[in-house]
Amino acid sequence: MPYDEIFRAALFGRGRPLWGRPEEPAELSWPTPSPYRTDLDRARRLLAEAGLGNGFETTFHLDLAQATLHEPIGVLLQEGLGKVGIRVRLGKVPAGQLRGQLAQKRLPFFVEDFGAWFSAPDYFFFAYHASNGVWNSASYVDAEMTARIDQARLERDSATYATLIRRMFRKAFEDVPFIPLVQPFQDVALRNDVSGHRYLFHRQLEYRSFRKG
Repeated sequence: MPYDEIFRAALFGRGRPLWGRPEEPAELSWPTPSPYRTDLDRARRLLAEAGLGNGFETTFHLDLAQATLHEPIGVLLQEGLGKVGIRVRLGKVPAGQLRGQLAQKRLPFFVEDFGAWFSAPDYFFFAYHASNGVWNSASYVDAEMTARIDQARLERDSATYATLIRRMFRKAFEDVPFIPLVQPFQDVALRNDVSGHRYLFHRQLEYRSFRKG
């Protein structure tokens, strides 16, 4: 995955990178960076071990409504994955059709913007990892992960909860149903006489705190 190129050229550095974490995360919040970074030699070795030493072909789908962001990501993926023999075609899907195709689990490889209204990781994992529902676009179902999610959602002991979440982080980054790229910043332009902007992790504006004058 060409993380740095995507971050610089498609996102202009406006966000928090979600890759290259050197050690286990200290914070129990989501999103948290993965331990991965671009390593072409390792990618070639893993492909060979999987019996795909000559690479393979796939189609990367993007949302036309988000083309100004998603298409540069797709082009950079074409270039980056091509270096290890993975041949990527770009499929452009109208916004009105994308969610339906994701719900039907018809797209093998795609980019998606998603987020949660709460930063508690058990909330995120329940929505995206616990069942093969509409938001689990990767169709990821794992009995061990599901059991930990069910326990964490009801766990009141903070130490036990922390242990469960760290195990869920490790499991998610071992199986990698999703590849986290970046948590975008929320850039807001305000006039000089407007104040009170509050940054919220789910990147929605809180208008009640705005003041004029």
